[in-house]
Amino acid sequence: WAELRPRCPVARTERFGGATMVLNAADLKAVVYDPETFSSRRVTLFDEVPERLLVQPPIGLDPPEHMPHRKVLLPAFTPTAVARLTPATAAYCHELIDAFIEAGEADAAIDYARHIPVHVTAELLGFPVSDGDRFRTWVHEYVELGPTDSEAAARAGREMLAYFREQLASRRMEPRDDLTTLVAQAMIGAEPMPERTQALTLLTLLTG
Repeated sequence: WAELRPRCPVARTERFGGATMVLNAADLKAVVYDPETFSSRRVTLFDEVPERLLVQPPIGLDPPEHMPHRKVLLPAFTPTAVARLTPATAAYCHELIDAFIEAGEADAAIDYARHIPVHVTAELLGFPVSDGDRFRTWVHEYVELGPTDSEAAARAGREMLAYFREQLASRRMEPRDDLTTLVAQAMIGAEPMPERTQALTLLTLLTG
């Protein structure tokens, strides 16, 4: 970053079908606040662009569609709502530490850090935390392998969407106090959010 900023404030590569990256705050702000020029429709880079791209709301939507979808999620991210997750998150962090503390050493990424985002997101969405290994595999294939292995990303995307549809269907039958229920009951304007859009919203939350 230190090398790129002074000599190349706007970096360009022909990889991924051609991609541009801005490297300073002023340029980034200009991009973010100019959706007419810079679209959010394609937020993932691929060596081979899939024939059909998944549009992930709300981050994959431009105005005016972006804000109504973003508002659906806001109640789950107020300070009060987030604070409710703190005790369980702290307890889980202690469990992870207890598992390796007697050894006197650990791999911070493998033994600790990589477990926390998936666990907290599962709690937020109301998914079984026992499915954590499945989530980690999906995120690895969809996000990390996606740019160079479109088949792995597509497979993971299909599996996740099928899983999310099952979770959403269960919440329509038996609502709970979780974000999946919030999405399952969401309205955009005066209309229910389409089921596919609901599933794609959960995809954004799990992989984001």
